[in-house]
Amino acid sequence: MPVVTLYLDRLQRLVGKANKSKILDVLPFLGLDIEEEQKDFVRVEYSPNRPDYATDVGIASGLQGLLGIKKGQVKVSVKKEKRNF
Repeated sequence: MPVVTLYLDRLQRLVGKANKSKILDVLPFLGLDIEEEQKDFVRVEYSPNRPDYATDVGIASGLQGLLGIKKGQVKVSVKKEKRNF
């Protein structure tokens, strides 16, 4: 399974209202297995069925939902490209 390195300072800034120990406690509830834990970073294994967990931004989004910091679906705007044939 793929592994991603999460730098704890950056992850804490992305998540917002949660300290590092709370983030580390909640990671397994997202289905992430902690492979290695150091002072500044943690390496987690994620399911290839969850490509959104391949980055710290995707994991932070999952943590925000699980911790109740942000609720609801993320709004995404996609512009349609006009093609001239």
